[in-house]
Amino acid sequence: MTISAGVALAEVDLSDFDDEVMRAMDFANQDLELSIGAKNTQTATRDASALAETYQWADEYFTRKGGADDAVRIAKSGRSLVTKLEADLARNDFEAAQQTQRDTAANCKTCHDIYK
Repeated sequence: MTISAGVALAEVDLSDFDDEVMRAMDFANQDLELSIGAKNTQTATRDASALAETYQWADEYFTRKGGADDAVRIAKSGRSLVTKLEADLARNDFEAAQQTQRDTAANCKTCHDIYK
């Protein structure tokens, strides 16, 4: 890793990275925000499940890559957030789900700031 203007930039070869997975994750996160706002538990739960699968994929991908401990940490953190989100949705606590969704989106942005 190199440091530039106080920001750590990852030097991980991402030539085999599947951008479509991240696009699907972005779509699920956007749809999740709308679904929570509409109090649509079924759709929000489906989107949360898609996020969980993507975080699992990212965890496995970056673990195999090596040298991307921050990405592994971010993926694990995202999976924890999605678990909380699923619990919020199961309780129909849409206020908590909205905050957890925002935290999940911020978690995604953290990784994008480093690897995109």
